[in-house]
Amino acid sequence: MHRFFVNHIKEKKGEDVSLDSLRHQLKNVLRFRKDDFIEIFDDTSFEYSIRILDDNCDFGEIISKRIRKIEMYPEIILCQSFIKNDRFELILEKSSELGVTQIIPMITERVQSGSKLKNFDSKHSRWRKIIQEAVEQSGGNVIPTIESFHTFKDLLNLFDDQYEKILFWEKFENSIDLKTCLNSYQNNIKKLIIFIGPVGGFSESEVSIARENRCKIVTLGDRVLKSETVAISSLSIIRYHFQGLVSGKYKN
Repeated sequence: MHRFFVNHIKEKKGEDVSLDSLRHQLKNVLRFRKDDFIEIFDDTSFEYSIRILDDNCDFGEIISKRIRKIEMYPEIILCQSFIKNDRFELILEKSSELGVTQIIPMITERVQSGSKLKNFDSKHSRWRKIIQEAVEQSGGNVIPTIESFHTFKDLLNLFDDQYEKILFWEKFENSIDLKTCLNSYQNNIKKLIIFIGPVGGFSESEVSIARENRCKIVTLGDRVLKSETVAISSLSIIRYHFQGLVSGKYKN
């Protein structure tokens, strides 16, 4: 069943709800009609089964309301070095599917700054749309926030000791493997920060600073992987390791 995100829903089970914000997509793109069903989740803790009431897709009836399932534990914050825009957008999409709660575009020593970084405002609405559609499609319930650009050094100082930090580095001999790293947490971790480098990776000096700031330097093996490959594969492994979703309960 197709799922969509909307802002806070005040209506209760059995009441009608406006589908105005979804009308074009429902009617003209997906060709939904009267008596078709969709699922909606909002910015609270609920999701809804909706029956469309008219062929124009103006209104729907709330058939059921339930507490949505708990998202991945722990909270994952992805600090992703900015790379070529189409590849960066792939990371936005796939990391949102895999359950991150926050994405922070990051500037490191080997990120080429310039006009691309200055156009954040024009990119932000597009990036939010990519993130929202990825969560809708994947069955997630939390829309990750996309922050403004931060430097690597600023981010190291931003997060206090309640956060565990992982930095992925391609130098296999100077790192620990991800499995060993995750097992060391013994499921007692609440917040995890992931740092992923740009083309060319992190510099030696950046890794040294990260060690001083309690970052675990982690590898995915003896191959040099592209930034987007590291993001997708590491988040998949982390999600599998910490899986334990709780089924939602229906609420009238």
